[in-house]
Amino acid sequence: MPCKHKLGTIVKSTVSHAIKWLNGFPCKGSCTFTTSPRLSMTGKKLEHNKCCKIEKGACAQVHLNQDKTNGVEEFMTGGIALGFNDTIQGGCHFMSVNSGKAMRACTFAPFPMPDNIIEQVDELEKKQGAKEHV
Repeated sequence: MPCKHKLGTIVKSTVSHAIKWLNGFPCKGSCTFTTSPRLSMTGKKLEHNKCCKIEKGACAQVHLNQDKTNGVEEFMTGGIALGFNDTIQGGCHFMSVNSGKAMRACTFAPFPMPDNIIEQVDELEKKQGAKEHV
């Protein structure tokens, strides 16, 4: 991500995302050359169509409410992809650019990250006291 600071939400999700991918492939020195630690422990395989819907760190319009309503309530918000979630439907974890909190969504519309989103996340990080990274 092109931001100057890193929020705790982003750091935690990066570690979790890396561990999910590392456990998704067989280990070199393991007794089974075709079974990953993830498959052995959970019985779940990594599925491309569910795990690779959006790149980590990409910007998207996230659908907040899956129910269709004709009301005036907000049903989409800006979010930054934090990684895939392990539900049957697929979907991803996102960080709201308005609040900095994590949220889950199955439907979203990716788009290129505009400069105002980067500035908004930097302001949010400063408010929460995130340290500048190198």
